This record gives sequence, structure tokens and C-alpha cells, in this order.
Amino acid sequence: MYKLIRSIFFLFDAEVVHYKAMSLLGITLKIPLAPFIFKKSFIIENPKLEKELFGLTFKNPVGLAAGFDKNATFFNNLFLSLYSF
Repeated sequence: MYKLIRSIFFLFDAEVVHYKAMSLLGITLKIPLAPFIFKKSFIIENPKLEKELFGLTFKNPVGLAAGFDKNATFFNNLFLSLYSF
């Protein structure tokens, strides 16, 4: 399945695929219970992962490539998905 989806994505410009995928994530998260399912599936709460920086406590580190959401368009959606570890 991954090979099929990957080959389709590589037919298009990377920016277009990125925008469409993030838009699809936003649409998906508007489905009732979807945000709850994403939180339960992808967000791990463990005291060992907590970080305190500049007087703020973060529940876990965040992994996000530079420029991935350079305009902060998908900021809220990203934190309900795979961008923490």
C-alpha cells in the first residue's frame, strides 16, 4: 500500500502534495471523535519525556522539520498527530 501511495505522491510537486496531505488531516480532524482518537493513538504521556525550558513545562519533546509548517497554517493539527515523541 505504501509503495502505491508513494508512487502517486511522487507524480506531483512536493509543495502540492504537502498542502493536500495537511488539508486532508485538517478535514479528518473535523470528524467527531477523530481528535480524541488521534490523541489516544499518537500522544504518549510519560513523566520521563517531560522537559522544562524557560519556565515552561512540556509534556514531551516535539519533532518537526524546519520549514514543515513555515506559515503555522497547520499548527493545531500537527500536535494531534505524529509530531511529538
